Amino acid sequence: MIPLLIPFRIKELLIMGGSISISPIGSKGAFCSECKKEPIYKAGLCVVCYYSQEPKHKLNKEEKEKILNKIIRICSNINIFRERANSRRRKIRISNIVEVFTDKEWLEKLQATKGVCPDCNVWVGIAYLTIDHIYPISKASNDFLKTGVKRVYTIDDVRPLCLSCNCKKGVKLE
Repeated sequence: MIPLLIPFRIKELLIMGGSISISPIGSKGAFCSECKKEPIYKAGLCVVCYYSQEPKHKLNKEEKEKILNKIIRICSNINIFRERANSRRRKIRISNIVEVFTDKEWLEKLQATKGVCPDCNVWVGIAYLTIDHIYPISKASNDFLKTGVKRVYTIDDVRPLCLSCNCKKGVKLE
């Protein structure tokens, strides 16, 4: 007798207790235990038969709420860890540069734009303009790690941009 090589998916179905019929060599594999026409999707059934079944266990409102709260808690923890990691990376990068302009100089530069983004010429308001380092901080930080010399940013090395233009620019030199 020649041993049958059973694919992992079919082994999994056998372990779960699904009923399958092994098709002859050369055909596409096992077929649905209900309609016997379509290939198996899950639990010994084809896609149509699997989704046409009634759910085995209906969750009440409290169970649904518990599951939803657990998912929200997991997702929020992931976001908190991402935010912390990003802020740590940003602090390290900023510690590798020197900014020699004052807040007063920056505010004067902001007021000179009158709330209009210099790149896209759209009025967004002074409060929504962000600081753009013409030579990106990440590149300056990498240069510091290679050479040991901190990059000095003057008021001429920064410019106000709207958030979308600043994000589009990314780490490009302009």
